[in-house]
Amino acid sequence: MNKGGHCLTRGLNPAKVVPGTLSGEASLYLQHLLLDCLRRTFCPDLLTLRDCFNAHGSFLLVCIGVQIPWNGVSALLVLLPLHIR
Repeated sequence: MNKGGHCLTRGLNPAKVVPGTLSGEASLYLQHLLLDCLRRTFCPDLLTLRDCFNAHGSFLLVCIGVQIPWNGVSALLVLLPLHIR
C-alpha cells in the first residue's frame, strides 16, 4: 500500500506548489508572446494559429490519454504478487 497517504490528507507543500504554478504560468505567458514565431517554427504548413493550437491540443490530449492508462496499469502491476523462480 501507499505509505504516504493521499495528497489531500498530507496537505500541500507550498515550496513545491508555488514554483510549479509559476513555471506553468511563465511558460503560457511566453507562448502568448511568441505565438507567431511558434506557428512558423512548429506548424509552417498550417494557415492559421487556430489550426496550430488544434494540432498541439490534440497531441496533448493523446499524451494525457496514454498517461492515464499507463499510471493505472503500473499501479496494478505493483499490487500483483510476482513469483519469480
